[in-house]
Amino acid sequence: MLLRFVVSNFLSIREELEFTMFPYTKLKGHTDHIYKTPKVDLLKVAAIYGANGSGKSNLIGALHYMQDIVISKSNRYTNQPIFFRLTKEYFSQPSRFEIEFKTNDNYYAYGLEIINNQIEEEWLYSIDPKGAKDQLVFSRKKGENGSIKLEVDPKYKKTEKEEILIQVYAEEVLTHKIPFIYQVRDKEQYPEIQDAYEWIAKKLVIFHPESRFTSLTGQIIKNEQLRKLTNELITQLDTGVNKVKVRTFPLEEYFGEDGKEAQKEIRDRFDRGEEHITLESDDGAMSILKNENGQILVNRLVTEHKGESNWLAEFGLDEESDGTRRLLNYIPAIERMANEEIVCVVDEIGRSLHPALLKEFLSFYLNQKTKGQFIFTTHESNLLDLKLFRQDEIWFVEKDETGSTKAYSLSEFKPRYDLDIRKGYLNGRFGAIPFLGNLEDLNWKDAEEEQRI
Repeated sequence: MLLRFVVSNFLSIREELEFTMFPYTKLKGHTDHIYKTPKVDLLKVAAIYGANGSGKSNLIGALHYMQDIVISKSNRYTNQPIFFRLTKEYFSQPSRFEIEFKTNDNYYAYGLEIINNQIEEEWLYSIDPKGAKDQLVFSRKKGENGSIKLEVDPKYKKTEKEEILIQVYAEEVLTHKIPFIYQVRDKEQYPEIQDAYEWIAKKLVIFHPESRFTSLTGQIIKNEQLRKLTNELITQLDTGVNKVKVRTFPLEEYFGEDGKEAQKEIRDRFDRGEEHITLESDDGAMSILKNENGQILVNRLVTEHKGESNWLAEFGLDEESDGTRRLLNYIPAIERMANEEIVCVVDEIGRSLHPALLKEFLSFYLNQKTKGQFIFTTHESNLLDLKLFRQDEIWFVEKDETGSTKAYSLSEFKPRYDLDIRKGYLNGRFGAIPFLGNLEDLNWKDAEEEQRI
C-alpha cells in the first residue's frame, strides 16, 4: 500500500512535491475509508483534481517513470529531457523520486536520483512510520571516473564470499542504467530487496488514458468472481448492457479461409509450449486456449443488449461506446483491489465517461469492502463531493507563477461547511482551478455533520 510519494525536477514539477495517503486525524467522516495497518493508518482513495495543463498527469508520469526504471523497461521519456526546463539551474540537477510503501507487513522507502537517464543514486530502507530509525537495505552512488559505490546492510555480507559478491556487483555487474533492485530481484539471499521489487513491479498498477487491459477475456473465463463483478457493475451503471459473456469459436471457424497464416502462427506458438495466448484486435482482446481434447478455441467477450419484446442481441466490444469499454478496462483492477493490497492509479479517469456514470462507478467502489487503494486524476468538478470523499482524499494540483506544479490536500485549508466555502472556492481560495459545475451538486453543507473538524 502506498504511504508517500515525493518527486522533484521532473517535467513541470520543480521543487519537491509530496503526495501522501495519510488520513488527517481530526476528520471524523467516512471512517470506512481508512485502513488500519500495524504501524500507520492509510486512506482508501485519493482524487487529484486540476485543470488541463496543471501538471496532474506529470505527477502520475513521475510514478510511472520510476516504476519503468525499476523493472528495467524503456520509458516514454527516453528521447526527451525529464528535468524542469523553465529554470536554467535545474538542467544540471538530478530528478529525484522516492516512494514509501507497505508490503507483506513490511514498510520500505525506495528512491532514485537520475541525471541524463543515468542513475546517480539509488537507495532502499526498511522504515518505521512511527518514527523509529530507518534501517539501510542498500544504497548506491555514482563515484569518480564512473565508478559505483555500493553499500548494503551488514547482514548481507557476513562472510568473505558475500562481501566479494557485493564488490563484484559494484565493480563489474552494475551499470548506470540498471537499478540494483532490478539486478538482484530474483536473488533469494536478498529477501527485502525481492519484497520491494515485487511490490513496485506487480502491486503498483498504473493506467494512462490510452491504457487497455488486454487480458480481461482470459480472466473472465477463469475467474468466476470477476465475471460476477463485471456483470453486476456493467448493468448497475446503466450502460445499456444487459450482460457481458464469452463466446467460443473453433480456431478454424473464427479465422476462416482467409486466416490460414494466423492459424499457423497460433498453432506454432502452442507447439513451442505456450498454454494461453492473448491477442488484441479492433474489437477487443481474444483469449486462445486448448481444451482437454487438444482443440484450439478462440474466446471473445461480447455484450448482450435487451431489445423490444425482451429480444436479446449480441454486440462486439468494438460496437460499444468508449465509456463502456473504458469501464471494462477498470473492472479487473477493481476486483484485485477487493482482494489484494494493490495500488491502482488512473490518469484522467473521466476520459470517455459521462460525469454521472463516473460518479456512480466511484460510489460503487467506495461502498465495497476492499484491501487496495484507488488513486486517480480528474478535472470533473462534480466529484468534489464530501458525501463521496473525505477532505484529505481530495487533492488540488496547479501551477504557480514560475510554471512549477504544486499539490496540496483540501484538508490543509480546514474549511468551514457553509456558504463561504463555495464563495472561497470560486474566488480561488483552494487554488486557481476553473470551476464549471453546479455549486449545489458539491454537497459541502450537507456533509457538515459527517466531517466536522
